[in-house]
Amino acid sequence: MVLIQGSIINSRATIDHHMRNLRSILNYFIHYVKVIPKEYEYPFGPGGFTVSGYFPSTQVLKESEIQSVIDLDEFQSDDHRFARDVWVMLYRFNGANFADLLRMKWSQINGDYIFFTRKKTEDTRKNNRKPIIVPLTDKLKDSIARVGDKNSTFLLGLLKEGYDESYFKNRNHKIKQQINRNLKDIRDQLGLSQPLNLG
Repeated sequence: MVLIQGSIINSRATIDHHMRNLRSILNYFIHYVKVIPKEYEYPFGPGGFTVSGYFPSTQVLKESEIQSVIDLDEFQSDDHRFARDVWVMLYRFNGANFADLLRMKWSQINGDYIFFTRKKTEDTRKNNRKPIIVPLTDKLKDSIARVGDKNSTFLLGLLKEGYDESYFKNRNHKIKQQINRNLKDIRDQLGLSQPLNLG
């Protein structure tokens, strides 16, 4: 257990994170700035503290819980229904996150497939970019029919042509925040064991 700024932090991963930072600071002042005296007893290494490579296991929803989200048909509002439909669509969309879906266009649907590039990889060199190809299954077609806006160039209809990066970031944050609030209500409604959110 560690006390940091008046709060008790007892997560193993959190402790390891802070210990790694502390070790880096000590190494910097010992080996580069050289202000720590030689008689200082170094607390890490053999006989001292060991910083582990602990990574907590990811908690996921049970299959039955996921199905309960998909089957849900009673909603507090249309916004809650939309939030559920977007969550289900991303669940069926291999490798996509909300930023990818937000900027996805109808033109990226080609025959029985959807082609897209991850937003987070668009700044990498062109020859390192790998397009993701997702088969248009009947379930995914159903999701697209639920959230798609045929009156827009963009699949969700929540962007306009000519947007800049600053506008996109703000828009992405605002919409995702609202959807996550509605997903929290759905989690409470269904009594799910894990959070429902878009990350």
